[in-house]
Amino acid sequence: MISKDLFLEQFYVILEKNNDKSLTWQTVYKDLDEWDSLVVLSIIVHFEQNFQLVISPQSLFDNDTFEDLYNSLIKS
Repeated sequence: MISKDLFLEQFYVILEKNNDKSLTWQTVYKDLDEWDSLVVLSIIVHFEQNFQLVISPQSLFDNDTFEDLYNSLIKS
C-alpha cells in the first residue's frame, strides 16, 4: 500500500501543483479549479500504472477530501 504522504504528493504531480503547497488532507478536491473529467482519468491511470492501486471513478465521486479518499482505499 502507498504511504499517506506519498499519496498526497502524487496529487501535486497530477494537478501540476509542484511549486504550490496548498493541498492538504482536508482539501475538497472536487472544489479545485483543475478538477475535471480529464483529471479524474489521469488520477485513475497514474495510480494504477505507478502503484498498482485501483481508484474507481465511484470512489472519487463518493469521497470529498484527500484524506477521505485515502482512508476509503486502504479499507478496501
